[in-house]
Amino acid sequence: MDPVFTPPASLPDVQQPVLRQNLETSISRIAKSILSQQTTESPEPHGGEVFVDPVEVVLPASPQEIVWCWDCTEKGGSLEWRPNKSDEEIFILNREQFPVDQPTMIELDNFFLDGKIDGRNFQSPDEQRFLQELGFDVKYDEEGIIFTTPSIETFAQKYTELSNKDPNLPPLRLVEVEQILDSDAFVKLNIDYDLIFSKHSELIHDSFFHIVRKLLSIKRAPQEYLAFKESQNLFFSKWRDLFLDAKENLPGVLEKICAILRAGSALAPQRGESMIKLLHFAYSAVLDDLSALVLNYKRIVKDPYHTLCIRITQLMEKDKDWLLKWSKEEKIELSKAQEMVQDFCQNSPRLGEVVVAIMELVGLTLSPRTQEEILKSPSRPYRGL
Repeated sequence: MDPVFTPPASLPDVQQPVLRQNLETSISRIAKSILSQQTTESPEPHGGEVFVDPVEVVLPASPQEIVWCWDCTEKGGSLEWRPNKSDEEIFILNREQFPVDQPTMIELDNFFLDGKIDGRNFQSPDEQRFLQELGFDVKYDEEGIIFTTPSIETFAQKYTELSNKDPNLPPLRLVEVEQILDSDAFVKLNIDYDLIFSKHSELIHDSFFHIVRKLLSIKRAPQEYLAFKESQNLFFSKWRDLFLDAKENLPGVLEKICAILRAGSALAPQRGESMIKLLHFAYSAVLDDLSALVLNYKRIVKDPYHTLCIRITQLMEKDKDWLLKWSKEEKIELSKAQEMVQDFCQNSPRLGEVVVAIMELVGLTLSPRTQEEILKSPSRPYRGL
């Protein structure tokens, strides 16, 4: 299904140094890029500028219906979120609605007020102030906890103001979407943009689990972010093209993979098709996973494909939540999904061998360390839920 662009009635009034003389050209290039479903070079802001795409992006939505646990009130360019369910109810719904998690009150309190990130403190007080200056904060009043997030326009203005004070902050491309995206649309927008804002209820998920984590990662290594983004975009663009080719000509793609696999590792058509389906799911799941972490860009850029390939190889074996979601999407019993993944990870040609072959096929070079880690002896069998 091709995405459709519907221009809004007026452009957002964003007080930021967008290059207006290039705006029409920028819109045209973005539209042509997504409509053709090909990743092309998009116009980039320079210095500390922020580019907010003024075109409304309408892409395939996820069929998943979500019960939202937070109510939102708009207040002068900010949004205030208050819970309408208990932490226990949110926790249960998160298990049912994964990966569209919503923060619990204790998570927000620990993150912003105790300065903890996954059990670790902020590396410096500047990091907490950085988030607050961008419009992300937690406070309490007589009614309870309030999580504050900025609108996309407010964020763009605040980020530009901070960039004027700190020239090391990289330029960012922002986009706002109307609905929860399906996996392919999620990958596509992550290639084309740095931060994805959703309208209304979904923004609480985006803000806490994705936007805030990426901003902290950028704050810690602003100069390395662009190199990280470039390598990540290249990886997901190449893999996306491979899956598009497989959709049109799966036997041809499997034949190319088999030609790279070592002798004696022939890939039977049915097994190969199942592996491609699993990897197609896993590569978007890994992007979702990584965007919900505070990453060390300084370390990643030294071996940019290590984390991506290791996680794609092991995700379905190690992560019970993603395995359960995959089994639901494929409409197969969980026990059958477990058996398939265990087979792929234990028996030749193993999933890791196929991942290495795909990297060679798409023209991306793995470091000797990464290739050795992927191809080493099989990991432990999947132990189930």
